[in-house]
Amino acid sequence: MKKSTILKTVGLAVILFIILGVMISPATASTAGKPPFVRMHVYNNSQFEFSIAVFGPDDYTLKVAPYTDKSIIVERGTYSYVMRACNNSVAGTINLNMYKNIYVPVCGGSAIYKRENPHNFDTSEFIKGINIQVKNKTHEKVSVYIRNLKKNYWVTVEPGEAETLLVFRDQYVYSYMACGELQAGYYNARVNQPLILTCKNK
Repeated sequence: MKKSTILKTVGLAVILFIILGVMISPATASTAGKPPFVRMHVYNNSQFEFSIAVFGPDDYTLKVAPYTDKSIIVERGTYSYVMRACNNSVAGTINLNMYKNIYVPVCGGSAIYKRENPHNFDTSEFIKGINIQVKNKTHEKVSVYIRNLKKNYWVTVEPGEAETLLVFRDQYVYSYMACGELQAGYYNARVNQPLILTCKNK
């Protein structure tokens, strides 16, 4: 074989190798040689059922009872999800190119692991419930109705007592009967900001 023919053959091989290298995407390279499926494990430490539906390379749904844990095997990829925890729902995206541990802490709390670990997913970062105090400063038993466009709550408080209520950070409208009149107003649910029930017109 002539020297020029050999050089041309080598040159074509080099060009072909470069083209193939460009065609391999970073995502493909990063998952090359890895099993096609990964585990998604949910630890539900809350008092409510947890559910998550993911949509991507395939669709999966997982429901986990309170104070239990459960796993599911999914195809690797990036998914959109709809998640329900602590009686509240949120949507987003989740990277399932690696195994994932989903922690559902007690409603109003947060998980105890290090959040910077890419394998861990803390639902309290997305669903932020807080415990508020409803304090009755009247001289009678009061049942108060607290609501907004998404949620509503009903709690009864004895005179001079307080009740703890799990809500989500937002503005609410409240109403209750006390001192023979309808009492109503707005309440911004925040940490260390109780809802005080009084007879405003007395």
